[in-house]
Amino acid sequence: MPIHRGFSAEGQVEAYYRCSAAVYQAVAAQGWMQSVAPWGGMSAPADSGSSKGVWPHATQHSTSSPRKCSSPPRCCRTRELGHASWGRCPVRCSCGGNVSAKGFQAPKTRILYIYTAMSMFDLASPYAVRLHVGRSILHLHGRLAPGWRVRKRRAGDLRYAPTRINLLQSGRARSGEQNNIPMDTIHAKAPRETVGRNTVSRFRMQFQAAAYAALEILGGKEVDRVYCDYHDDFVVRRTVAGVVEYHFFQVKTKGKANQQWDVAEVFALKKKGALDTEEKLEAIRKSIAGKLFVHTLEFGEQCREVTILSNVHFDDDVHEVVADLAAGSSSKKYITQFIGRFADVVSPTKAMTPEEVEAARKKLSLLANVQYIGETLDGFAAAAHTAIYRHSEIELHQHEVERIATGLVTLVEEKSCAPISGLSKSGIDLAASVGLEDLLKVLSISTQVYQTIVDGGDPAAIKAASILQRKLKEVGATESMIETASRAKVSWDMWVRKARHDVPEFTFDLLTQEIDSKCKSWLLAGGVFSDLEEFIQGILSSSIGKKFPTLDTDLVFGGFCAAVVRRSAR
Repeated sequence: MPIHRGFSAEGQVEAYYRCSAAVYQAVAAQGWMQSVAPWGGMSAPADSGSSKGVWPHATQHSTSSPRKCSSPPRCCRTRELGHASWGRCPVRCSCGGNVSAKGFQAPKTRILYIYTAMSMFDLASPYAVRLHVGRSILHLHGRLAPGWRVRKRRAGDLRYAPTRINLLQSGRARSGEQNNIPMDTIHAKAPRETVGRNTVSRFRMQFQAAAYAALEILGGKEVDRVYCDYHDDFVVRRTVAGVVEYHFFQVKTKGKANQQWDVAEVFALKKKGALDTEEKLEAIRKSIAGKLFVHTLEFGEQCREVTILSNVHFDDDVHEVVADLAAGSSSKKYITQFIGRFADVVSPTKAMTPEEVEAARKKLSLLANVQYIGETLDGFAAAAHTAIYRHSEIELHQHEVERIATGLVTLVEEKSCAPISGLSKSGIDLAASVGLEDLLKVLSISTQVYQTIVDGGDPAAIKAASILQRKLKEVGATESMIETASRAKVSWDMWVRKARHDVPEFTFDLLTQEIDSKCKSWLLAGGVFSDLEEFIQGILSSSIGKKFPTLDTDLVFGGFCAAVVRRSAR
C-alpha cells in the first residue's frame, strides 16, 4: 500500500510508496514517471537521485517546520504530500524542522514518488502488474490484463478515475522482490549442478541418430536391425551376401555449432613427447576413438566399421589422424608413434597379426556436422521425412511427419532403456533393437498387410501397403477388409503374371484400362464400398471382361486395389 496517494485537479495521480533499494532502482531505470514538481510548485530535491520523479527515502525537508521540538512532531513534508494543513511527520523533527537522513531512513529502503497523467497511454504496459484505468483509456487499449478494473468517479468535470499504475509491484517483479520480502525462492539460488539437463539433451540426440539410421531398414536391402545402447550408442546390423556385419556408432555432441573436436579429445594424443608409457597408452585406450577400436578386435571381420558421429565439425588434425591411420604412415611424429603402438593400444594382452592391425586401423570414420540431431525435433523430422520417402517412396502429410518423428525417437528411447539381463538372443533383439515390425507400427502400416504384399512379390511392398491401407481407411474400411483387400491385390498380381502371357498384350491393356477407368469413377463418386460391387460386376459383364474367363469377383477387386495403388503412386 502507498504511504500516501492523491489526485490533482487535472486528473493526475500522485503516490508515495516505501520499497527496497532494488525495487527503487528497477522502477527508476524504466523511466515510467514524468519529471514534474510536486504540489506547491516546489522542485524535486537536489539529492533525489533521479530526474524521473523518483525520490529517495531520506531527503531533507525543503522548508523548515515552524514547530519546535517541544511541539507535536509535525512538519512541511506532509503538506508536500497534499494535505491542506501541517501534518504529523513520519519521524521526530529536530530543531528547525529539518529531518536528518539517518533518522528517517529505514535499512535499505527508499520512497518512490509516482506522478503521471491519464494521457500517458504507454504506462499501460506489460510491466504494470495492476492498473485502474478510466473507461476512455479502456476503449483505446481494447482489453485489460487480469486484476485490472474500471472504477467510475463523479467529481468535478471528471467522469472516471484517472490512471493509476502500481509501479511498485512492477518494480518488485523486475527486481525479483515480492511484497517487500527479500527474494528467497528456488529461483534465487544457483543450482548445485545442471549436468543432468545437458545429459538428457545428449541422450535425446543419440536417440535421434539411432532412429534416423533405423529408417534404412525400410529400403529392404542390407540393413535389417539397429541395436540401441547395446555394445555402443547404437549398432547397425547388415546382412551382406548372407554374412552378418556390424557398424558401431559413438554419438558425441557439443553445445555450440562453432565448436570442434580436437585430437586430444578424440584420441587423447599429445603432439609433443614420446608415446612411451603405459599411462599414455591407457589414456588413448579410454579415448573416444580408443573405445571404438576395441570393437575391431572383439568382433573381427564382423565389425564392418566404427564411426564417431557429431553435431559439430572435427579439427583438421583429427581428419589427418584418421587418414594416416588408414594409410599406415604419416609425416607427423606423434601420428607415426600412434601407428607404431596401435596394437598395444587396442590389444594390450593379446597379440595381433599385421593383417588384423591394418584392417582395424582402416575401420574408423567420422560423420561430422550432422543436421538431423539437435535439441529439438525440427531437423530430425525434416530428415526423417526425406529418408522415409527415399527408402519406401511413402508420401507423408506434415502432421504425419511430426507424429512419426516423435514416435521414432520414443521407440529408440524405449529400446535403449529396456532391461536385457537374462534375455535370450531373440529376446534381446525384441527388447533392445529396432526392426521392420517396429517401424511399420510407427508408420501405422499393418504388418499382416505388408507381409501379404511382400509374399506376392511386390518390390515396393511398404509403399503399396501404406497406400492401400490409407486409401481404404479413408473410405471407412475396417482392418479385416483391408487385409482382405491386400490378399486380393496379391492374387491379382499373381494372376497378371500368368494371364498376360496367355492373351494378346493389346487385349490385356484394354482390361487394365477399363479397371483404371472404373476405379477413377468409383473414387470420384466418394469411394463408397456399397457401390464397389456394382463397378466390379460392370467389369465382369463388359465385353472386355468376358474375354478373360478366369476372372472372378475377388480378382477384379484385387485389380481395383492395384489400380488404387497405381493412381496414388503417380
